[in-house]
Amino acid sequence: MRLRFGSTASFLACAIALLLWGCDWDRASPGTAGPGANAAAPSVPADSDGIDQSPFDEIEPPAAPEALIAVGAPLRRDRPNLVLISIDTLRADRLGAYGHDRPTSPTIDRFAADAVLFENAVSQAPVTAPSHATLFTGLYPEAHRVQNMFDGEQNTGAPPLAPQIPTLAEMLRAAGYATAARVGGGNISPSIGFGRGFDSYVVLQAVHGWRAIEQFTVASEVLSGLAGQPDPFFLFVHTYETHAPYLPLPEYRSQFVDPDYAGRIIGDADELDRIAGGAYLSRHRAYFERVDRSSVADRRHLLDLYDACIRYADDAVAVLLDRIESLGIADHTIVVLLSDHGEQFGEHGGFEHDALWQEVLHVPLVMRVPEGVRPGWHGRRVSETVGLVDVVPTLLALMDLPAPDHLQGHSLVARVEDDADEPAWAFSQYRARKGTALLAGDWKWLHAEGTGPPMLFDLSIDPDEFMDRSEDRLEWRRTAAAKVRRIVAASRGLWALAAAPEPVQPSEATRRQLEALGYVDAPPRPDAP
Repeated sequence: MRLRFGSTASFLACAIALLLWGCDWDRASPGTAGPGANAAAPSVPADSDGIDQSPFDEIEPPAAPEALIAVGAPLRRDRPNLVLISIDTLRADRLGAYGHDRPTSPTIDRFAADAVLFENAVSQAPVTAPSHATLFTGLYPEAHRVQNMFDGEQNTGAPPLAPQIPTLAEMLRAAGYATAARVGGGNISPSIGFGRGFDSYVVLQAVHGWRAIEQFTVASEVLSGLAGQPDPFFLFVHTYETHAPYLPLPEYRSQFVDPDYAGRIIGDADELDRIAGGAYLSRHRAYFERVDRSSVADRRHLLDLYDACIRYADDAVAVLLDRIESLGIADHTIVVLLSDHGEQFGEHGGFEHDALWQEVLHVPLVMRVPEGVRPGWHGRRVSETVGLVDVVPTLLALMDLPAPDHLQGHSLVARVEDDADEPAWAFSQYRARKGTALLAGDWKWLHAEGTGPPMLFDLSIDPDEFMDRSEDRLEWRRTAAAKVRRIVAASRGLWALAAAPEPVQPSEATRRQLEALGYVDAPPRPDAP
């Protein structure tokens, strides 16, 4: 399959990118909100130790491509299988493998010990739809333009993924792979374009219906069927189990929650249903109305509930990993576990994931690659910054498949094997809030329109992003801003190559899934007072 646009389109793409991009962030007007509408960080006095080379200097942003091409490949039945697991809203630092001191993730920890763990993996967007679109296309949000279908109560009118942009599933199916997905729906519904390339893409509704172990049990049965046919396969499994509202089952809640908690937060799904009025009313609003955002005890209780949800999701992962072993396909199956974004618990005044702070962007990324597929990918940890945008090119390289030239991510094979010569960096964007972030080395540049000048953080000494260093690193800030402008301009040029599709109008079933997840308010029930 080859999808190509000629030189005229390329010329127009470059012209449009130059015309559209004229914002100078270093002259942005000050505002009252921080990145993603959370509190801004205070600045620190300039130091006098001199200004060394900016870590942003060596970043080489991608250029706008001349065409969008999905590269096919001949069928080879010896190519490895792929199982990709996405646990929505999972913070890296709440897993034992990433340093958490509570037993939230024994299965994932064992899995990571036999795999490659990327210590500093970064999501390219803080919300579900654009992050997963980046994961499946290898493109930045500005290039693929996918957004969540609802922003609060408003339909965003966001278009689905443009048909000219190939997805990982499409590339693998073109190479002869059988493809299947079992997902939580909502903002990864097939209407947004996530079902493209899958022979079977089935929504197992989360929160009000299927819990993670049920979802992964169903996925395991699908896995058995795929393993019984001769072609290599790709299975994608997704769950919202760790997404708000945090409602762990009682046996998991008892392992993590302080029994002496005396606040108003409801951690039981049945109790919340009784109070909120049923499955399709906004449980999300009822849940967070009972959170005292200034209370340390309430924030601690939310984290306890969240940890309990992670522990349950970890047991669900065990179901799928055990099936891989019992089927005897582990030696020929790549398994990737990741999350689309993290979660806030008041660190910068916010909750959930409406910002570009590290507690939202830092995600787990673990790849188990059999020795027979690629030697040396066992028990390794990679400390350099990487992004979810790098997953597609990495998997294609591991599967010995050609990567399209338009991909904005980079294969991580050389970085894992200590042979990388390009600098490590990551770009993230929250298009709905006009926010951008750029990470290079230990430094992070962060800005959202209307919030004042960009901020600069040294994560090596300030991992919580409380000390803005931009005043004593003005040239670094300008360098980073220039790099961001180039990244976004190139992405807009790429988008100009793709025909803009019509906005998504969610089906009634999808709308109900989004209501259950708190993305849109449900209409009142006829019997509501």
